[in-house]
Amino acid sequence: MKHQYPLYDFFVNLQFVVVSCRLFKAIPFSRIIPVFLFSFILISACATEKDRVVEGSFVELNYTGTAEINGGMWVEIDGHRFTHYELHDDLLQQPDALPATRVYQLNAAPETEEERQLYEPFTRLDMAIRLGHYISRLGEGESAYTISNPELLMLRGILRFSKSDGSDIEIKVPEDYPVQISVID
Repeated sequence: MKHQYPLYDFFVNLQFVVVSCRLFKAIPFSRIIPVFLFSFILISACATEKDRVVEGSFVELNYTGTAEINGGMWVEIDGHRFTHYELHDDLLQQPDALPATRVYQLNAAPETEEERQLYEPFTRLDMAIRLGHYISRLGEGESAYTISNPELLMLRGILRFSKSDGSDIEIKVPEDYPVQISVID
């Protein structure tokens, strides 16, 4: 049986090994504990998600592409996190919310099963434009952000921006965030 949690499978398999070893006296139980701890630490280190971090004074987020952006994904710019949401109500209620590729609106009185969840597709261009709007409101004075080419953003979904004072911008995203991020010099 395949589970969503790989650590569950690990513990089930480990329990099987412990029981087998105790039955057949192949390995003393006192040696299993260090092996278990080492295995647990190794799996925990490998299972942690890593973030991509890009830092530069002039950066580009390229939202062209076809991969889906799911709810819960995020992009963080200088410590300010913008999260993608799949529920329409969350988009309206959360500040600086970005849409996911599909945004669902739960129907309160569905007549058929298909009407239970109606969804509205959002393009990656929509996401880039909305993020550009949020970025243009961040910062004040010399630390304000400047979008260098609004036409490129509106036509292609490529967001290029810098800070007015020329200082570095730090962009952090999950490893599986399907957007190209680069520093332009």
